[in-house]
Amino acid sequence: MEQRRLIDGPQHPSTLNAMSLLAQMLQDHGELVEAEAYAREAETSWRGLMGKYHAETLVATSNLAQLLTARGKYDEAEPLARDAVDVAHTVLGESARDTLVAMSNLGQTLAAQGKHDEAETLMRGDLSRSIHILGATHPDTLVSYSNLAQLLALQGRHEEASQLFRQELRGSRVTHGPDHPLTLTCSTRLAEVLTTSDDLEAAEPLMRENLHRTRKVYGETHAEGRSAARKLIELLEERGKVAEAESLAREEMSTCSSQHGPEHPH
Repeated sequence: MEQRRLIDGPQHPSTLNAMSLLAQMLQDHGELVEAEAYAREAETSWRGLMGKYHAETLVATSNLAQLLTARGKYDEAEPLARDAVDVAHTVLGESARDTLVAMSNLGQTLAAQGKHDEAETLMRGDLSRSIHILGATHPDTLVSYSNLAQLLALQGRHEEASQLFRQELRGSRVTHGPDHPLTLTCSTRLAEVLTTSDDLEAAEPLMRENLHRTRKVYGETHAEGRSAARKLIELLEERGKVAEAESLAREEMSTCSSQHGPEHPH
């Protein structure tokens, strides 16, 4: 980005593209304050350079709205997210991928504020269009499955949520592979919904597989592996498989002690 600033200037499209990418990467790493500063600069610059009704501007607006939602700034995020959807429909049409992304972002903003009915309507429309336009296993469609499933789970609609998580998991295994972090996250969410709805028998094989694959991907001492082990231990204990739960708990205690020392809070 800095090289683009020097070579092309601060308002050049190549500079703004680099800035937007940096903002997204910072957001993925949890650096939300710095990400917001770059996202704001990119959105303002695109709007000034290309005007409101341009594809690059609406993407920047939608991305900024998503980031503000992550920071809990809903009063500012919602009008931006709505604006991005309106512009996307006007400029690109309802079938464009960026329109679907803008709809997804607005749905998440509404859900975060507890506006569940409007969010669900938007998310269902987004999912339906994504399946039709992009296909059931496209990465964007998988995100749409996940967003709607999480919203339904939040409302206690566990059976509907588990069905959507199953569809997402099947698609993620095809698109990303069984060992991909996104697939493991989906598997974990499905297992949690099944556990919450007391379907422990269905949750157990998912948790066993998730522990195996998590250790394979991250290693036995990684926090993700320890989290997967704890969840399986709790489930085994709840199902009355106390001996196996104890054995796994002792194994985890030994690993943790070796990694952190016997006096560590973990």
